[in-house]
Amino acid sequence: LKEFAAYSADSYRLTVVSTRAVAERERILSDQGVVLPQEMCQHLEADFTLEHHLKKIRPETYDSIIVTSSERLVTGAQADARSLVAWLLLLSCLQSSGAQPQIVLELSDSHNEKLIVGHAGEILITPRIVSHLLAQVALQRELATVFDSLFGTSGADIAFYHPAEIGLPSGEFTFAAIQQAALCHGVTALGVYPDLFVQGERGPVALNPARDSVFSL
Repeated sequence: LKEFAAYSADSYRLTVVSTRAVAERERILSDQGVVLPQEMCQHLEADFTLEHHLKKIRPETYDSIIVTSSERLVTGAQADARSLVAWLLLLSCLQSSGAQPQIVLELSDSHNEKLIVGHAGEILITPRIVSHLLAQVALQRELATVFDSLFGTSGADIAFYHPAEIGLPSGEFTFAAIQQAALCHGVTALGVYPDLFVQGERGPVALNPARDSVFSL
């Protein structure tokens, strides 16, 4: 939420669902210095592991849904069990409505990942991500500053840009040319999402391709 609070110029609407009392949540956020206008952030007190509560929220009306792991439970296994129940109920509700919002599921135990392989949505194994970052920092301490900028609030952003936004017309370009165009507009090109522009459909992202790779935009 603190990250969203930094994007005052952007238009978005958040709905935070939790069994924690709304007044308590607002107090915690205030203590952390997180201030979000009511028209941008709505707090609901509900249990998303109960089907009738979930249906009242109408998940099919949202563009993206994030199921986070609870920190109030004693073990990661309990937190994952609760998240998986919510995820299964969510899929059931969305299947009956025909809607397909983006779903992100956070888990604390990588062994539970195999329970949902092959299903729609993205999975974040938070301890795995943290351990990888710590390993990189242990090997090269200077990376701590880079990670703070990339993953901290008010730091650098990773976003998709249309070629026209960095001054590129339709045509074929090497990745080196794309990088140069991006630099001229104050951003760093990490890769290319060619199918999104050629066919209007989602396709594989080419991350860090060779500089002489050619893409049709």
